[in-house]
Amino acid sequence: MSGRKPNSAKVAEIEDVTLKFKESNVRPSKPSASASTMDDRQGRARHDVQAHSAMVETHTRPGARVEMQTLALSKECENLAYDTIKHIHGPDFVLKDRSLYRDRGGNLATQYWINSGTLQVQGSVDYSNKQANSAQDQIKLFAVDKLVGYGFERPHCSEALEATGGDVGSALELLASRYFKMGLKFDLAFPPKHCTVESPPKLSDQEREAILLTREEEKESLAAIYEGAFKEKIANRVWVLELELDYLLELFMEPGSRLGGHTVNGDWDSRSNSKPKTIKKDFCKFYAKGQCKFSYNCRFSHESPGAIPKTEEKERYLFELEVRFPQDSQYPRECPVVFLKTNALFVPPSALIHIGYRLVQEAQTIVGDNSQGCVFDLENLLKYNTDEIKAVALGKLEAFPDPAESLFPPPPSEETTSVQETNTQGKERQATTRTPRAEISLDAIQREDVGLARKFREKKNLPRYNNFCDKRRELPAWGKMQEIVRTVANNQVVVISGETGCGKSTQVPQFLLDDWLLSYNPQNRRHVEIVCTQPRRLSAIGVAERVADERAERVGQSVGYQQNMDIECKRDKENKLAVKRRNKIRSEVMEERVEIRLESKISSMTRLTFCTTGILLRRLEGDPHLSMVSHIIVDEVHERSEESDFLLLILKDLLPVRPDLKVILMSATLNADLFSEYFNKVPTLHIEGRTFPVTQLFLEDILESTGYVLEEYSKYARRFTKKDLSSLETILELADIQSAESVVNPRTNDEDLNIAQMCNRYGDYSKQTCKTLFMMDVVDETFKINNDLIEDILVWIIEGDHEFSRKGAILVFLPGLAEILSLHDHLQSNNVLGAQNGSVMLVPLHSTLTSEEQAMVFHKPKPGVRKIVLSTNIAETSITIDDCVFVIDTGRMKEKRFDSNKNMESLESVWVSRANAQQRKGRAGRVMPGVCIHLYTSHRYYSRILAQPIPELHRVPLEQLLLRIKTLPRFADKDVHDVLGGTIEPPSDENIDSALVRLQLVGALNVEKELTPLGRHLASLPVDVRLGKLMLFGAIFCCVDSALTIAACLSHRSPFVSPIGHRDLADAKKKQMAVSNSDHLTMLEAYKRWRAERVRSRYAGKNYAQVNFLSDKTLVAMADIKHQFLELLASIGFIHLTHRSRRSGEDKVCQMVGEEV
Repeated sequence: MSGRKPNSAKVAEIEDVTLKFKESNVRPSKPSASASTMDDRQGRARHDVQAHSAMVETHTRPGARVEMQTLALSKECENLAYDTIKHIHGPDFVLKDRSLYRDRGGNLATQYWINSGTLQVQGSVDYSNKQANSAQDQIKLFAVDKLVGYGFERPHCSEALEATGGDVGSALELLASRYFKMGLKFDLAFPPKHCTVESPPKLSDQEREAILLTREEEKESLAAIYEGAFKEKIANRVWVLELELDYLLELFMEPGSRLGGHTVNGDWDSRSNSKPKTIKKDFCKFYAKGQCKFSYNCRFSHESPGAIPKTEEKERYLFELEVRFPQDSQYPRECPVVFLKTNALFVPPSALIHIGYRLVQEAQTIVGDNSQGCVFDLENLLKYNTDEIKAVALGKLEAFPDPAESLFPPPPSEETTSVQETNTQGKERQATTRTPRAEISLDAIQREDVGLARKFREKKNLPRYNNFCDKRRELPAWGKMQEIVRTVANNQVVVISGETGCGKSTQVPQFLLDDWLLSYNPQNRRHVEIVCTQPRRLSAIGVAERVADERAERVGQSVGYQQNMDIECKRDKENKLAVKRRNKIRSEVMEERVEIRLESKISSMTRLTFCTTGILLRRLEGDPHLSMVSHIIVDEVHERSEESDFLLLILKDLLPVRPDLKVILMSATLNADLFSEYFNKVPTLHIEGRTFPVTQLFLEDILESTGYVLEEYSKYARRFTKKDLSSLETILELADIQSAESVVNPRTNDEDLNIAQMCNRYGDYSKQTCKTLFMMDVVDETFKINNDLIEDILVWIIEGDHEFSRKGAILVFLPGLAEILSLHDHLQSNNVLGAQNGSVMLVPLHSTLTSEEQAMVFHKPKPGVRKIVLSTNIAETSITIDDCVFVIDTGRMKEKRFDSNKNMESLESVWVSRANAQQRKGRAGRVMPGVCIHLYTSHRYYSRILAQPIPELHRVPLEQLLLRIKTLPRFADKDVHDVLGGTIEPPSDENIDSALVRLQLVGALNVEKELTPLGRHLASLPVDVRLGKLMLFGAIFCCVDSALTIAACLSHRSPFVSPIGHRDLADAKKKQMAVSNSDHLTMLEAYKRWRAERVRSRYAGKNYAQVNFLSDKTLVAMADIKHQFLELLASIGFIHLTHRSRRSGEDKVCQMVGEEV
């Protein structure tokens, strides 16, 4: 028996061992038993084993003698057997060489098996006469010891095993539920008679499918992130994540002990290489001639004198994060059972169970209505929050059940019931009523500030913090630290511009926080609270997590992020009116116009909070003066969103009232003068970038390099008549002569040129390239992302003949989620880029992804594997992919525009600005010289696209902004024209007046232009006011599903398509679905018919859409938008959701809210 495995004592292994013991006790062995037959027997159901046992007991008959055989064990069985032997003989047991084990008189080599009947050995002891329960008792004793190894009390372990009928896994989960106060429900095999145990609620097939699907997605993400360290021990029941937690080993290891060749204090111990003393034997002369008949029983050595002696492999101490899902568990809607195990026997079980309790508490705060997985966050807690875990391991969180008392205590008597109910109600009030941060006294805040300053000074002794400081010093922003701190201290407003990669987003907030902590003096009671806004939720979370890592702490301590208003942010107890107002509107708050997934990680110790711009605006509704905030940092202010421009207006108005407030504006582009002028010529600072040179390739360059050919009838080509196509080749042959005579106006667009003019403008390129440029359809109304071209470029980057790097990540910028999914599916069929190859890792990046899926973007792949990130413009700013070398810029992005046909706001695909293109270019060259490939021509880049994006205030309807102005106390008595006239680039009075008229028509404003009750609800919905009214009325009149379907269609696009050449047939199909001459009801009918087919299968839905001239992708997008709208209604309390898990493109609105009236 060779090889060792850490004694992890996994319950999955216990159950396997239990089955092996039971079956070996009741099932007759056959002469030719092998490892494969043993595995087959182990896999049979337990009730089959018990039935066969009864049959053997009643039908025992003698059989022929058969010579005893030697069984060959698999590696897994060897490890299990070794762990069992080690458990019996003690932790110091070491398996010796096989030659040292001799037959002690049993003469087993000459014994025989009885071919049938119970187990007997001829000529020796009849083991069938032994007591039948001895093996079962050993199994129970072994199982109890294993449960005790988790830290539970032995009497409780025996009681749990009896209640679960010997099911070790269920017993473990039952113990965790009782010790950790989880309140889980079980179907017990032998429930106690003196108390009632509730059974778990049964899930429907649809609910179970949705839960398993969500759990499977998290499992795949964890497997990709942690690779071999993550394993699923039992399908849908047990997950295990291996961890190296050396700080816990050093906490319990005796001084002078060795850890990986080092002593506890880190010094190298030469004794770790010492070899065990062995008795030297003479070499066997028979073995030297070729064969020794004594084999391993020979008293001479069978190892040649010159052979290298085998060295024992050192034991590697590991911890295992074990996550268990009990029967009918609703994870990730409810908390799983979590344990921490280790093969280091010197770590006491009591420490492990206390850490497990802390992990369960953390998991309970993560899972729930958000349906988020918790394993990734638990790993971060164990890995980074070392001080807290040490304190938990050494202390006591709470008294666990008394071992002298039963695990199932009897019901209380009538006399004590009233007293217990009173105490329970008090505890429940204490647990559920959280003290608002606004009510925290100044003394409590002062004590927290003192503790933060002390911890920060102690942090300088941590190696992990010092390692991050070394990396921070390499950033260009570090050299500007003193200048930034000094300028901010001397001015109320500062503008900081920095190039991509300079570190301004992560370092500037830390400079201000560190300066306060280093100079903190309890005497002056100076308090600092920094709020840093980001344009997007994903950016806020990503930057917060990065900053927390650099500070060697966990998100939620001194650094956190806020994505909802459930946690009170104002702590000035004197402002009672503001607190009440914020409590009143708290249930109506949403974070941003298009974001729906709300999550926050802040605490009373948080002094640096990252949030979206919309969250800060909501905070201003309840706390107009931001009483406890000392610094406001507005990052990515150059994007000029409606909310950021409005926030600048509020801050400019607030500065005279709060002279102690500091405002820092940060921009990635060199348009700092505009913002400096707006705040009366405040000082500006510029930070140089830290990027390697980036080569720019435009569309004509990459077509020339890849040799891409666009087919005449491709869906990416513009439409030509047959006559045009027949003459195109002839004209192309004469293009050299005609191009010399052609005069091209520099202002003429590429799409307006003929073939001769195209050859003139791009005369340095081949005729094939000019032909492809001429044939490409780049008109806005019909433009499509060319997936074929992107596929060819990716293959060229990976395998093509070029002079650029052969390693590094590839970042592809796409307009939206629909284009990401389309390209992702398209690339799967490529032999080089598909998942079947294994040399490419495709990673989507979008704001709707979970935290685990977002982490995949920053995960470095294995050697030889290229990472390809498919992202929206969210990766332009704040989100930095460090290993990115190649960038493919499709030149398109989604922007909010006013749709005059629908008379409402819509999200449209438009060309990027040069500022956006520069930002995308800056994503490459982070670690080495990079390449940026623009899928548009150099003429468009330099002559056609805008230098800066159009401010959102000038291109979107102003209804939502006007409603927000009406809800802010600061502007309650001001005219909206005067308010918006103070923005950095004010909208026209005509646009303001038309928005006011539309609000009155909707019913959000009355004739005096005051906010109505409907208007207050519409102000809480971050959608167009007409869609918001439709959604609210749908909820009021119990037709949520239909109302959301029509709203989703209006916010996206019509699902009907009219292909060229088939328009008559498409119109006929549309007329078959017509309802009451209404376009909206017709779209609703088409959607319902498609949904009915998609319930059967995705293929059925896609086939129905194709036959009836519907866009399957549009319908899938509508289903997703419906659920986003549903979340918005739930956030303001108009509907109640029972569950929220679903697949993308799946419509479960009716199941969530009930059938329509």
